Amino acid sequence: RLGIEGRVEPGPVVLGPVPWLVMARRSTGATPPVTAVADGLRAAGQIPWFPPNVAGWPGGSAWFASATVVARAQLAVAIAHATAGDHPTMAAATDGDLDALADRLGASSGFAAPSADALRAAPDPHTRLTLALVSPEVVLA
Repeated sequence: RLGIEGRVEPGPVVLGPVPWLVMARRSTGATPPVTAVADGLRAAGQIPWFPPNVAGWPGGSAWFASATVVARAQLAVAIAHATAGDHPTMAAATDGDLDALADRLGASSGFAAPSADALRAAPDPHTRLTLALVSPEVVLA
């Protein structure tokens, strides 16, 4: 984005499906079923080793397309259900400790009020973790 005097200023970067998946798996220790991962990445449009052209995959807002958002949510469900109950990230989701959950997922500034409200309203820890994984605070790096 352009800032004062026409200089490029750093702004949030939307994580593509593969970097997001790597972050999610590292943060949760989850190993979701291979078919869920393959199907999710295919639906999201970023299959490793098969870029659409020599330039690679698009970046930025391309990952906010409706199909990509749905695919990311489905992957988040698979990751949440594959996360062990005693893993620190799942423990934070179970306890409703949003600060710890944000920290575990790399959202160093925490969750903004709308995300925090949705996380508090989640009916169970798996849903809370799923919502946290697809929150803007986690998807935007």
